[in-house]
Order: sequence, then structure tokens, then C-alpha cells
Amino acid sequence: MENCKYSCATATETLEWIRAIIQFIEPYTFFWESHVVNFLTHRLWEAVDEEWIDCLRNEPVECLIQIPSGIVQDHWPSSLKKFIATLSSLAFPRKQADLKKVWCLIMQVMQNVFITLKCNLLHTFNFFFIIACK
Repeated sequence: MENCKYSCATATETLEWIRAIIQFIEPYTFFWESHVVNFLTHRLWEAVDEEWIDCLRNEPVECLIQIPSGIVQDHWPSSLKKFIATLSSLAFPRKQADLKKVWCLIMQVMQNVFITLKCNLLHTFNFFFIIACK
């Protein structure tokens, strides 16, 4: 898989990445804007490059399931290889998360939730106390 050439290190880089993704998927809006059953009723598969379909139709499943990882076969059309390479370069990196960092983040969020809940409960108890004392 081609290394991701985009980054979210700064707001500018993030925006550049978002724009690249939008530019890449714009020609394929008809796929996600239509209902899933329309793929058959509106013959949406006809919008896919016929050379790609002819090529992929005879590929073993082992090769097809590697496409999301950016792995292509030498005999595939260059346009398909370019599409997969571009797609891979725009994908978010798939790295193993540092579980310690994830756990710390969860604990911080939970601590803030508990503080908010305590605060809300105190306000609610005060409200009921005031009403009960009247």
C-alpha cells in the first residue's frame, strides 16, 4: 500500500486532505446518492469502467480482498491500478492504537462525564429540596 501523503498535523493539511478526498469521490456521487436497490434497477454497474469489470470478473477472491489494502496485480489496467493507488493514498492510516493512550483518553472523558453528572444531580437535588421546603 502506498504511504499516505496527507496529514492532519495542521488545520491546513487537514483541509488539503479533505479537499483531495472530495475531488477523488466527486465523479462517483451517483453510487452513494442512489438507494442500494437502484444499483440493479438503474443498472449503475454500467457506469463502472468496462475494462475494470472484465478484468476483475475473473480474478480470484484472494486478489479481490486485497484491493482495500492497495495491492494490485500486474495485469490489471493502468487506470484501475491508478485508482487503487490514489484511494490508498487518501485512506486514513491503519495503525495499531496505543491502548494505554486510548485508556487514558477514555478515563479522562469518563471523569468529565461523572463530574457533569454530579453537578447535574446536585442541581436537581437542590431544586427538589427547595420545592419540598415550600
